[in-house]
Amino acid sequence: MAKTDPRERILAALHGGLAARPRWICQVFTTQLPVTGAAIVEMTEMNPGQLVCATDDVSEALETLQFTLGEGPCVQAVSTGRPVLVSDLREVRPTRWPRFAEAANQTPARAVYSFPLRIGVISMGMLDLYRDQPGPLTDAEMAGALLCTDVALWALLGRRAGTDPDLAPSQWGLDLHPVDIHQATGMVISQLGISAESALETLCAFALSQGRPLDEVARQVVTRRLPFPVEDQ
Repeated sequence: MAKTDPRERILAALHGGLAARPRWICQVFTTQLPVTGAAIVEMTEMNPGQLVCATDDVSEALETLQFTLGEGPCVQAVSTGRPVLVSDLREVRPTRWPRFAEAANQTPARAVYSFPLRIGVISMGMLDLYRDQPGPLTDAEMAGALLCTDVALWALLGRRAGTDPDLAPSQWGLDLHPVDIHQATGMVISQLGISAESALETLCAFALSQGRPLDEVARQVVTRRLPFPVEDQ
């Protein structure tokens, strides 16, 4: 693999594609990061863990195990809101995730890296990466993985908004600013009297329908230039 910045390779691969569908995005992650498989899980008020895509059977099995057993790096990342990085599954203490560790060690996975997809306090889902060799992510690889979380988050925002998944790269919002979006979500909650998740979906749907970055729309809401419900724009 070339020793260029993983973020540069990921962005180049994404901009060279034709669609921002989650499965295609996951495949990009596996070709541009030193991982074997990837999965994106969506979380909603009605469904706390829906598998959106998995690149292979092992990725799917790891997600199924964690949500069936109620433990594992993904479950911990959801509860803490922080990434959980396991560089060697065979060295996990039996008391940490006893059932998951035993079951996961029956799969080819040797390392798992779980990243929560969140905006403020709103949990959108999870990005899970695994590989069949043990070892930690380097600083550069970690930076690439964090960029992947932004891409996965944007894909889930588009999915929740019910918009066409074939988005132009300029619409992916790779530099999301959670503070602006979180504040705008709170204002839409107040204006429309809806839940936090519904408010975020409303913001995303408007941004995508207008072909504008979500950050830009959020800043307009925060500065009171864009009230909801939106009149003809």
